[in-house]
Amino acid sequence: MAKILVVDDSPVEIKIVRNFLQDRHEIIEAQEGNRALELAAACQPDLILLDIIMPGLDGFAICRALKSRSDLADIPVIFITSATQIRDVVEGFRSGGQDYIIKPFYALELQARIKVHLELRQSQKTLQQYILQMEQKNEELKKMMEKLEISAKTDYVTGLANRRSMMETLQQEMERLKREGGQCALILGDIDNFKQVNDTYGHECGDMVLKTVSACMRSVLGSQNYLARWGGEEFLMLLPGAGLTEAKQRAEQVRAAIAKQVFLYRGREFSLTITLSVIVLAADSELDESMRVLDNGLYLGKRCSKNCVVDSRDGVVCSRE
Repeated sequence: MAKILVVDDSPVEIKIVRNFLQDRHEIIEAQEGNRALELAAACQPDLILLDIIMPGLDGFAICRALKSRSDLADIPVIFITSATQIRDVVEGFRSGGQDYIIKPFYALELQARIKVHLELRQSQKTLQQYILQMEQKNEELKKMMEKLEISAKTDYVTGLANRRSMMETLQQEMERLKREGGQCALILGDIDNFKQVNDTYGHECGDMVLKTVSACMRSVLGSQNYLARWGGEEFLMLLPGAGLTEAKQRAEQVRAAIAKQVFLYRGREFSLTITLSVIVLAADSELDESMRVLDNGLYLGKRCSKNCVVDSRDGVVCSRE
C-alpha cells in the first residue's frame, strides 16, 4: 500500500481526499508547511498531494524545500489547489511539481493521476535499482579483471612475477636504456640439484623450497630491483642501473644467503645451493642474445662446480667469500 502525504490547511479538504483514497492508500496528513517537511523526511511517502494557498510556507515554498533535499527530491508532488491562474500552474511546475489538479476535483481523475505517478515512481525505483546493480556488477567485474591480470602475471607458487611479467619489465627497461642511456644487470639463478628434492621429499617440499628461496632473494635484492620465477627452479633478477661489480656482489649475496639457509620439512633438515650467472646490458644490447649468453654462463657454472657466480661474458667463475 502506497503512502500519500496530504498537505492542506483545511481539515475539510484533507477529509475529502482521505475519504477518496484511504481504501487503497495509507494517508498521512499535515496542515502546515514545516510539519509537512518533517513528515516527509520521517515517513518517506510515495507521493505528496500539496495545496498552494496556506499560511506560513505556501505550496511552492514547500515544494522547493522538498526538491532541495536529496532524500526527498524524488518524491512526486501533485499540486491540488483552487489557484487557477496560469501563472500559478507554471510556478507549480517551476518549483518542482509533477502535476497540477484544480479544486474541486473529480475523484476518478485524482485516482488516475495518482496511479500514473505512483507507477512512474516505481519504474524509476526499478530503473535506479537496475542501474545500481549494473554498477555493482561492473565494479565486481573490474575487480575480477584486475585479479585476473595480477594472476596472469604472478607465479602461483612463489607469488613472484612470472616469466610473462618479467619479459614486459625487461622490454620496458630496454626502452628506457635506449631513451636515457646507462645500463642494467641481469642475474639468472638455478637451484642446484632441485630434482633430488622433489624425488626425495615430494613436490610439496619442492614448493616449500621455491617459496623459501624466493624469500631469501627478496631480502637480498630489496624493493628497487625486480625478481621473477623464470621457470621451474630458475629465477631471473633485474637490477636497473647496476654495473658488473654491483651485480656480482648481489649475486654472491644471494648465493651465500641460500647456502646458509636451513630447510625444514616434516622434521627433516637439509641445505641447498644455487648457481648464478651475471650479465650487464647497455642501450645497444640485444635482449635475446643477452639471454642466450646468460643461459650459457649458467650452464658453465653448473658444469664447473655449482654453488657459484659466473660472469657470463667471459665465463669466469667468481670467487666466493
